[in-house]
Amino acid sequence: MDAADNNPNQYNYDYNNPGGASNPIPGTGGQNDKSPASRGAGADDDHNFEDIKAKNMGQARQFVPTSHIEPTQLNSKRIHIRVTEGSVKHGGLFAANYILYKITTEPLNWVIHRKDMDFYQLRKILLKKYPYLIVPPLPVKKKKEADKSIRRREKYFTRFLQALCRSQEFKGDPYFEEWLQNDDAKEFTKTTKAAEKQKFIRNMENVKSVQGRVPAQMVSNSAVFCSKMTDFIDSYYILYNEVIECAKDINDKSQALATTMFAMHKFIEQLSELNRMTRCND
Repeated sequence: MDAADNNPNQYNYDYNNPGGASNPIPGTGGQNDKSPASRGAGADDDHNFEDIKAKNMGQARQFVPTSHIEPTQLNSKRIHIRVTEGSVKHGGLFAANYILYKITTEPLNWVIHRKDMDFYQLRKILLKKYPYLIVPPLPVKKKKEADKSIRRREKYFTRFLQALCRSQEFKGDPYFEEWLQNDDAKEFTKTTKAAEKQKFIRNMENVKSVQGRVPAQMVSNSAVFCSKMTDFIDSYYILYNEVIECAKDINDKSQALATTMFAMHKFIEQLSELNRMTRCND
């Protein structure tokens, strides 16, 4: 056995000091590396690293001034929203049935009621006002009125509203505050109609942010991203439709398989009945 095998610290490598006295590595310029060639190689490596670093840093990040958001009661608070008590309401003679949800906002003690369509109108308005922010998605509209489906949608809508409250820009939006606070149906309808008339934001002067400025810098990857985005969306849409068609095909074949299995079950029962009659005759 060598002397090194009896040394318990032979594998204790100091990653914070790879070329130090405790870790003499040839070519790194450590204290125990006595060769002049190795010391020269270490200096060349440092110089090359600085060149690569300076080349990749590029220009300093630039900022464009924007409007400041006007804080609402939602800002600077930890908001908790719950969507509960979804129930089907009859629309009357000239209106369809709809599902009404109870929405509670804490710690502001706001309690309101909103329809299914109100959630989709909220998202549509926020997309117009904040095209530069990611608005959380919503589930596909469905007319299912089963209790299980309503409970599931309560969870979806709760996640949607909670995700909006993670953004100070959304929390500072006056329509979103009104949406969570105003339970007067007539006033809320007027507010919604006024918000729907707003056009998409196209100028930086109309952009709102917390700090009053946003980073804006065109880099080499930006042009590639813009040119490839159309192809990406087209390819994604095609593949998405293919997946949907495959899912429909699986569903149809599953129903056909279930029908066949049910018919086979009947035949097996008849065979069992014949066997029982045979035993009785014996």
